[in-house]
Amino acid sequence: MAVFRRNQTCVDCHFFVKTTRLPGAAPYVKIVSPSERDEVREGDFNWVEAGTALSCHLGVWDEGGDFQPGHRTAVIVETSRRAFCFFWSLRHGMFLPAAKILQEREARLRETKRDRRLTLLGLWIAAVALASNVVLTVANVREWWPF
Repeated sequence: MAVFRRNQTCVDCHFFVKTTRLPGAAPYVKIVSPSERDEVREGDFNWVEAGTALSCHLGVWDEGGDFQPGHRTAVIVETSRRAFCFFWSLRHGMFLPAAKILQEREARLRETKRDRRLTLLGLWIAAVALASNVVLTVANVREWWPF
């Protein structure tokens, strides 16, 4: 049975946020809601209010500065973030600081599992090499070789 793996794109990431910057006030950051994400998948950005910018909370991209609104769909929906980004699937109801800590913990756990797997592979290779050396040494001492 084939496992379907959804693309890792910003529209499905927990860190996809909208930031409202009003003059004289600190920026207000809010996670994009599930209904707004559905509209983004359809290419509809009419819900984005004036003074609000879409961005990655972890700084991968931001509409401020040099971003062109015509590229929203390409950046948010179509660009795969697999293996080179901070992508973390949306967890409804979780605040950004907790999500960031848990995402970092998950990344460390993946690295630890990978390191453990490589260490075990190295130990198996060393054990096979040691066993082969013992067999060859015994065979050489007992002169099991026909030549």
